[in-house]
Amino acid sequence: MQSRNTYYVCLGKKPIAWDLHDSEQKINVHTDYFRKAFIAMEQALKTEGWTIYLTWNTSWLPSYGPKVIAVLLGDELAQMPLYRSKVAMIFKCYGVRPPLGCKPHRHWTYQNVLTLLQHGFAKAKYVQSLMKEKRSRRKKASATKTPIYPIPLGYANQVEVPFIPFHKRTIDVSFAGSVVHRKYKWWSIQKWFKTPKSYSRSKMISALQNFADKHTSLNVNLKVTPSFKAIRSEDPVSYSDRVMSTRISLVPRGASYETYRFFESIRFGCLVVAEYLPDFWFYEGAPV
Repeated sequence: MQSRNTYYVCLGKKPIAWDLHDSEQKINVHTDYFRKAFIAMEQALKTEGWTIYLTWNTSWLPSYGPKVIAVLLGDELAQMPLYRSKVAMIFKCYGVRPPLGCKPHRHWTYQNVLTLLQHGFAKAKYVQSLMKEKRSRRKKASATKTPIYPIPLGYANQVEVPFIPFHKRTIDVSFAGSVVHRKYKWWSIQKWFKTPKSYSRSKMISALQNFADKHTSLNVNLKVTPSFKAIRSEDPVSYSDRVMSTRISLVPRGASYETYRFFESIRFGCLVVAEYLPDFWFYEGAPV
């Protein structure tokens, strides 16, 4: 089947032409979800001739124009794309601007202080990117503000496995993931004072271990990996089987508030326990 539009994956050094209907074309762990989303989009679109880029890059695309769409992944700091005025529209994971996600004036916890500091850094980067985008737009008299729409992260390292009814699942509570996003140098501020992710997850793991000690009849499955990349590179069948076998899936915040684990757990019918979720349309009424 031939797509009516042209798709490229720009998650590496060079754009890769993407055939949505070739399920054997394995490009990246993130592409399966968007491949299915784009196939559904193809069926709904009444126009054709669009060029769609799936990208990490907030400053550059291979081409621009009134029929170019950017689908932007991985921008956890929620930066303003520099090419906003050069494309027809932008669909963006992690939102248009950094969310605060806590109320430090009401609860002065260490977690909230770390969150506020991280938000201040992200906000400064956002303002910087916003000013750069405005300067770029001023150079072109006809430039306009392209609409930006928040979209879900979707799932990543997950494949289809046989569905297990909730009452037949063997894992009562599970968490598989990292405490730190990556290894920090010994002199790093993040290593000694922690980040919102590392502090939150270390507290959660401590509580989970205490819970497991008190409730020995329950199967508590805990797997801590050394970094974010480690769980993403795990065998997708093994990872998917663990999620499918889980009743209660713990979804603490990561480097940002949104995590792939949220959507992976929801997709397989787990009961999800999550932290703060941004005010986006796709989280409204979420069964968590």
